[in-house]
Amino acid sequence: MKLKNFIAVISLAAASMSAPVLANYSCKGKVSSVSLGANSRLYASIDGVVSNGGICFLNDSAKGEFCHAVYSSLLVALSAQKEVVVYFSKGTAADCNKGSWVTFEDHGFYHFSLKK
Repeated sequence: MKLKNFIAVISLAAASMSAPVLANYSCKGKVSSVSLGANSRLYASIDGVVSNGGICFLNDSAKGEFCHAVYSSLLVALSAQKEVVVYFSKGTAADCNKGSWVTFEDHGFYHFSLKK
């Protein structure tokens, strides 16, 4: 009976090491551009993270206030050449380079910070 338990524990440990873990992660980079679309969509390019990524909508009734704060922080980061950190809940840290013209919502964007 003890051998069966031991084998079960080893099997579970091996399975957990080989399976990718999806959890919250962060990506950082310097802001190289900030722009607004006619539909109030905020876009930004963050080195190593995204090129012209759709971040949020300034006129969103639920998240508009958050979007305005992100917009302000992006402008500060752009002018001061400071790093920003963007937090996501979908994917892994290996997925930090999102590509061009993607939307942050698709990657579970939920938090933003400006670094000194």
